[in-house]
Amino acid sequence: MGKKRNYARFYCLLKQLPGAEKETLVSSFTDGRTTSLREMKTKEYDAMCASLEEQTGWKAQVRKKRSLCLKLMQQAGIDTTDWQR
Repeated sequence: MGKKRNYARFYCLLKQLPGAEKETLVSSFTDGRTTSLREMKTKEYDAMCASLEEQTGWKAQVRKKRSLCLKLMQQAGIDTTDWQR
């Protein structure tokens, strides 16, 4: 059996899509095979989450926050160009 899946990723994204329903999303990514997250294949689950991340702009948000963190670190005198140091 594979590693246990953490569904927090999915539910976090779902909260950002008002009106979206778990069962409808799961069914659409499994071609109607199931409405259960647990019964999804890993490939289906990953594809669904990637699609939701794209729809919600999640990756852009993460990129923006990472950039802000790097800027703050640089302002604090931390050399962010040399991670070994």
